Amino acid sequence: MGDTRKVAAGEELPLTGVGEETDRKLSSIFVEPFDMQPGVQYGTRSQTIIAVWRDGRVEQRERYIEKEEGHGQGGKHKWVWKEAKHSFHMMPALQQQQQQQDAGLCTA
Repeated sequence: MGDTRKVAAGEELPLTGVGEETDRKLSSIFVEPFDMQPGVQYGTRSQTIIAVWRDGRVEQRERYIEKEEGHGQGGKHKWVWKEAKHSFHMMPALQQQQQQQDAGLCTA
């Protein structure tokens, strides 16, 4: 998902009216942050994957970009990728209903 090399070629290039060079940058699934206008940056800010296993395990992973304090080389902002991971377990509805019945919390 972070591959900036896969860009549209020739006839596949979208024509958005912002120029061929910018269109090429925008055609990638991952857009490396760049200056659209002075003071305005554009690019991919986050990537999220959610995986659900048959046993009810769920994992959500997110990669997101943040500006680092200070400035990078050439007066440009330095961007830093960070990651977050959340895991939990989904209980199948029938199993949950059975547990509630066993605990006397509901009647079926």
